[in-house]
Amino acid sequence: MNNEQAKKVLLRFRPGTRDELDPEVREALAVAAHDPELTGWLENHRRFQQTMQAGVRDVTIPAGLREQILAERQAFFSLRPHSRRVMLASVLAGALGLILLGTLFNPWRSDPEAQFATFRSRMVRAALRGYAMELETSKPAEVRQFLAARNAHGNLETTSALEEQPLLGCAVLAWRSQAAAMICYGRAGQPELWLFVVDSAALPDPPGEQVMAFARVNRLNTVAWNRGGKTYLLAGAVDDATLRELVPGG
Repeated sequence: MNNEQAKKVLLRFRPGTRDELDPEVREALAVAAHDPELTGWLENHRRFQQTMQAGVRDVTIPAGLREQILAERQAFFSLRPHSRRVMLASVLAGALGLILLGTLFNPWRSDPEAQFATFRSRMVRAALRGYAMELETSKPAEVRQFLAARNAHGNLETTSALEEQPLLGCAVLAWRSQAAAMICYGRAGQPELWLFVVDSAALPDPPGEQVMAFARVNRLNTVAWNRGGKTYLLAGAVDDATLRELVPGG
């Protein structure tokens, strides 16, 4: 990752949040630590974020706002029926305009970084780049308990075939301020398969319900599916046939 790429990543970085768990953010912070110019820019960015957060916290409700709302409500119901209909039509038109603007400028649509393909690519990069498992264990119950304590999908649904794989441990990553679970399977302490789980609501275009989406990403084959409001991504240096045996319905 070069300096320009690091700055682009850090632009969306919010200090003191789960952003700090994002593997890409961690890499960008490491780049900044070795670049004085980027370090200075990051410090200014931190101060700006802190100022904005403090400003939002200091916003107070104007005095008399409640009384004003109640007075306007009373005035509305004292209008003649025709005038009331005109006012309602104006309010509805304004609301419809806001909805249309929200649709046109929906951050999901305008931000390709939020797409499922980006999520898949970043999770694969996290697996290949190397990481430290936060919990090393061969017991599925301990993994679920750990993830549940971190609000990271401890109630995930795996398959019996996947449960038979040698379990190594797990970690919690971040995806756009959302918790993403990572469960590692392998032998002799070396991961061979990675299962990632994230809320489907954190993606604008998750795979269809129980639809298996296969793709080759970097050096790994992957398959993804959606079940129970969660998106599952299984990645490994194995062929599609092996992956197919491990997923629901395999």
